[in-house]
Amino acid sequence: MKKEIYFCIDYDTYQNLCDILDGSKWCSIDYDSTERAIGKVNRIVTTSLAHLTFDVINMGYDVFLCHKDKRIKIEGGMQLSEFGYCLSEPSCYEDCNVFECFKLGYFDKMLGYDTGK
Repeated sequence: MKKEIYFCIDYDTYQNLCDILDGSKWCSIDYDSTERAIGKVNRIVTTSLAHLTFDVINMGYDVFLCHKDKRIKIEGGMQLSEFGYCLSEPSCYEDCNVFECFKLGYFDKMLGYDTGK
């Protein structure tokens, strides 16, 4: 079975995905239950954005960032800005993770997410 993890940026999106996704799934709202599920469960729906890293991608999960009806598949090399900034896996010289890019607002436009900035 394909491994997928859906990171929901708000509780309404989380609840909706838990209701509509077919097949086996693990809905975990907190950090600890998500930590225990990763690597053991094939489909995870969570609000634990702290786990939104390349580590999860490298474990073989298809990673999606979700808000309302939008789901963006997170992949290394994806373009995050119109100026050419791309998401790249961190090297020993950088400490970039996907969650940091989310906090910096790189996914806001793709998700239709308005932080009020």
